[in-house]
Amino acid sequence: LSFVLAPSIFQIGSSSVLLADPNDPYLDNPNKSYFVDFNAGMHYSNQNAYAGLSMVQLFNSSVKFGNYGFPGKEDPTLNPDLSRSVYAYGGYFFMLNKSINLKLEPMVVLKYNGVDGFRYDLSTTVHLRDMFQAGLSYQRQDDLSFFVGVRLDNLSFRYLFEVPVATDLSSQISHYISHNIQVAINIGQPID
Repeated sequence: LSFVLAPSIFQIGSSSVLLADPNDPYLDNPNKSYFVDFNAGMHYSNQNAYAGLSMVQLFNSSVKFGNYGFPGKEDPTLNPDLSRSVYAYGGYFFMLNKSINLKLEPMVVLKYNGVDGFRYDLSTTVHLRDMFQAGLSYQRQDDLSFFVGVRLDNLSFRYLFEVPVATDLSSQISHYISHNIQVAINIGQPID
């Protein structure tokens, strides 16, 4: 079981920035603004399962940039991730074939904030020998992702392909396809 409490401190000011338009009313402000908040979370895991709960923007601090801010009089849905958000996630490893170490990992991520409400991600990953993986993920009203990966000791690589999920997919597919290559290093936890 792990717990974390992390501060978020941002300084907004333009005294050390070279501006393209020095007369910009939102950036040409020698006064600095500070934004302070906290994030908290907890994570539980064992050999077969994991779960966690976290909250960002514990104090729901406001961010102000020029005459615009969040929360403010503007449409807050322009950036809902600046509001307090709660995340919960969980997953489980099902052993499908012990002789070749073939596992199935379903996982769910739930997100809620007061601006855009409830969202979720569902994913399933197939693991082979704790080295190879392939799977798919669905983000509610957003996209469908397919991925493959390989893990070599503490280093892992993953290729991810995303397509939008919409009622008229054919008109959007050429504009919003995303390819990702992810590289990660896991310090202190080699493969057994």
